Amino acid sequence: MKFSTAIILSQDLEIIRLCDEIGDEIGMRIERIPELADFLLALQEKDYEVALFDCMHMDDIKLSWVKVVRKIRPKIPLIIFSDEVNQKTGGKIYEEGTFHLCLRPVQRKVFRDVLSAAIALKHSTI
Repeated sequence: MKFSTAIILSQDLEIIRLCDEIGDEIGMRIERIPELADFLLALQEKDYEVALFDCMHMDDIKLSWVKVVRKIRPKIPLIIFSDEVNQKTGGKIYEEGTFHLCLRPVQRKVFRDVLSAAIALKHSTI
């Protein structure tokens, strides 16, 4: 029985598959959105427990989208996937209230623990 719902912005089939598998294990339905505009609209219209944002390569433009996500849903745990992030940008990501930054390759057990902790945090603040 599903008790939580997350939204993911990604076109990476490996990340999507990992999220679906972990979601199934912990009882979370993952709603996949491939396009940024649709992701932002859905995030605004529905109350998700967790937001997953795949940035591939983090840069200033993608950081600005992270800021938009935080403005739409400031309290939702936000998990970001990226291939690489320099120290300065990583600091800015966490300044925006990001729950966790997952660098590729994503370790399954670590991601499962992070997603479980994000759900627990969301439920503890309701």
